[in-house]
Amino acid sequence: MALQGNLGQIGLPDVLQTALAATRGGELVVTRGPERAVLHLSREGLFLIEPEVLDAEDVLLAFAERGLLPPEAQKALQPGPEKASAVLEGLIASGTIPETQVLELVAGVVEDTVLTLLSWREGLFRFQENTGEPPRGGLSANVGLNLESVLLRAAPRLDERRVLEQVLGAHAVLFRGLEAPIPASKPEEHLEDIHAALDGRATSDE
Repeated sequence: MALQGNLGQIGLPDVLQTALAATRGGELVVTRGPERAVLHLSREGLFLIEPEVLDAEDVLLAFAERGLLPPEAQKALQPGPEKASAVLEGLIASGTIPETQVLELVAGVVEDTVLTLLSWREGLFRFQENTGEPPRGGLSANVGLNLESVLLRAAPRLDERRVLEQVLGAHAVLFRGLEAPIPASKPEEHLEDIHAALDGRATSDE
């Protein structure tokens, strides 16, 4: 069974519920402009194949921030993600980092990503039934979520989003007031300076 359509007409929660009820699993590809996500549904759960939202280096940094990473393991973060993967596997094998905590961390990030995908109201989707076992490359692709639980948690988030759209509009932008005084000169005289400052890194105050 192949199911495809526009997210403006049918939301991903409905697509996944239909797939769960009518099939034994498959692959769901979702696109929104340049953004792309791939989900795999099977009896083992819902897997996020793309994008890779978390790698071994991210996990080690998270444990380092909690003060749970040995000093020698922190030094191993410097060369890059390749060595970080081997370090993480060694720490799990030695029991220094409990595997259950790693899985909980990864599952939390994966679930949050899936919940964001479920809120998409624009884009295209295609579900293909029975595409075989999912590729298990990165950490996030190896953690299965309970689809029914995810859909339950998605419901209040979607409700909140609908309320915000009703009050503010679908593409509303919220602005935070600045404590600095407004310049006495006309704002349009500084448009070039403002545009130059929009580099994706500077804060609104800057």
